[in-house]
Amino acid sequence: NRESAQLLAPEGTFWGPLVPTTNPGNVFGEPAYAYRRLVETGGRRAGQDVNVWRGLIGLKGELNNGWGWDLSYNRSEYRDASVDLYRGNVPKMNTLIDPELCAADPACPGVWDPFAINTLTPEMIAYGLSNARFTDESTLRTIQFNLTGDFGGLELPGGKPQWAVGYETREEEGSLTYDDNVLAGNVYSYAGANTAADYEVDEFYAELNLPLIADMPFAHAVTAEISTRVSDYDFLGDEEDVWKYALEWAPIADLRLRYTYSEGFRAPNIDEQASPEENTAATYTEPCVEWGANPDAIVRANCAADGLRPDFTLSSDQAQSLQGGNANLAPEESESTTFGVVWTPSFLEDFSATVDWDEIETEGAIGSLGVDDIVTGCYSSANFSSPLCSLILGPAAVGENANPNSPRRNVIGLISGPDIRLGNLSTFETKGIDFSMNYVFNAVWDGALNLSLDGTWLDSYEYTSGPGIPATELSGYYGTDPYQGDVPAAFPELKMNFVAAYSRDNWGGSYTIRWMDEVEDVASTCAGSQLSCDADAYDSHDVQGYYEWKNVTFTAGVRNLWDEEPPYVSNFGDMNTLNFSYDTAGRYYYTRISAKF
Repeated sequence: NRESAQLLAPEGTFWGPLVPTTNPGNVFGEPAYAYRRLVETGGRRAGQDVNVWRGLIGLKGELNNGWGWDLSYNRSEYRDASVDLYRGNVPKMNTLIDPELCAADPACPGVWDPFAINTLTPEMIAYGLSNARFTDESTLRTIQFNLTGDFGGLELPGGKPQWAVGYETREEEGSLTYDDNVLAGNVYSYAGANTAADYEVDEFYAELNLPLIADMPFAHAVTAEISTRVSDYDFLGDEEDVWKYALEWAPIADLRLRYTYSEGFRAPNIDEQASPEENTAATYTEPCVEWGANPDAIVRANCAADGLRPDFTLSSDQAQSLQGGNANLAPEESESTTFGVVWTPSFLEDFSATVDWDEIETEGAIGSLGVDDIVTGCYSSANFSSPLCSLILGPAAVGENANPNSPRRNVIGLISGPDIRLGNLSTFETKGIDFSMNYVFNAVWDGALNLSLDGTWLDSYEYTSGPGIPATELSGYYGTDPYQGDVPAAFPELKMNFVAAYSRDNWGGSYTIRWMDEVEDVASTCAGSQLSCDADAYDSHDVQGYYEWKNVTFTAGVRNLWDEEPPYVSNFGDMNTLNFSYDTAGRYYYTRISAKF
């Protein structure tokens, strides 16, 4: 069970309520739109009460011929009961600003002046704001059978071939249900409909390990492996099969070379298929800010066509966008190739080092286009000719007020209605090197010291987020990709973790250093601006100790020991950093007790 709570920014009247001239605060002589945060509420509050349980029962054994088998049944359930407080009730907020509507409703506590601060009274908050309650539930059931063995008397020069086969049937179902207030459409930005989905899948696999050669000159060992998996999802038309081929060659006992080619397959999950369509305020980079000084003639012409002033500036960097699942998603498919070296020198006991070069390509990746991709691609095309322009659905799609000069913008000039619903949009290609070193040796007080270093050098992280969009290289940069959606992340060229762990008898401890290389903003518009466009190299230090007493283990530790602050960047998000890449919690103390019985 987990109970958690968060404080968020105050609700905003981003649906743009139209304040009539009869409102005492309207001194403009004509109806005026009111866009502002409801700071009088103190902010939105969110809370979750999550319950998860899992049960597994199984049998395993061995047949008379030495074949091993196991059979298991697993069931797990997840239930998240959440509440989102102080959200706008659009009909009632519209009543509060209109004296005539307020007079007609006996419950209306008075007319609100949205153009002055501290005018939203507690009575008005109780009347005009609503709480959204919803429950996210899922259930998973699996039955799995595995059988492993050899071919009896069959033996190759390197030893006996080994095989494994198995079958799994899996059922999963999920639902998202809202309270009546949300279903009535009274809570701003929430979808007014419940959703549910389920699927069943049968999967078969087979693996074969062939020890081809052993103890030969320049061939201490040569081993080949081949495996396959066949998946039959009830919502896909055809069975899907993937293969893996691997070869290992150890010319000497200290050195092993390995090669792997494998295919990947991932079917869309329930959330991706059935998440409701709803609004989200997505951060974006506006191409028309002070467009009169923009050297790009196409951008200048498009911004002028939208009726924007040459010195146009933003009141916000968020675009009300349409997000949600897609019942027609197809599976993702991938191919990966790996070449590796494993070194275990006989002259240095308990030392090992590995280096693996890998290349992975994914097609039809499930994700959503970034609002920046959509807006930048559209406004960079002559006369809005890019297909991306059709993905800016306009104010009507997200319940905003229309702009008289542009179908793509709301009444105050912000981009409105980018379609960022999920689709099989993207192609990824990554290349890089993973490396690892590990050394264990005797230390003081008759203990053992384990030193390990693990890292990744990201040579390339290139993705094409959708048809007609140029490829983007993210290695060494921070930005968004379709997997991240509109949440930016860092993609450093080099990342490393170093761990020094000491253990003796029933106690021990470790010191960990996590390090990431510097990155810069992938958006070309950031350079030369007033924004902070670079994130410096970042390291965080953790320390942990443990003590075992009979069947109980006591653990205590500190995460981010030196309270290192994350790098400051200001061109993405609203946290002044990349919260999915860096630690934003600061120094964190924890203790843990675990028991086995």
